[in-house]
Amino acid sequence: MDAFYFSVTTLTTVGLGDLAPETTMGKLFTVVFIFAGIGIILGFIDAVSKESLRHRTGIGGSEDGQEDPPAS
Repeated sequence: MDAFYFSVTTLTTVGLGDLAPETTMGKLFTVVFIFAGIGIILGFIDAVSKESLRHRTGIGGSEDGQEDPPAS
């Protein structure tokens, strides 16, 4: 368990700080918390980049999801 915990903290660049879990459950929780946090951050970056690209390219509808009417 220790090897798994230290591998995750090293590979995710979280690192070992002054406070570190001592129990197996604490280490498992920390690993899950790290992966969940990375997933949330990556999802946020993905959403922001897609929205930014949509606005830059002009692809997509208006804010309510409807297509813009063609100009007369």
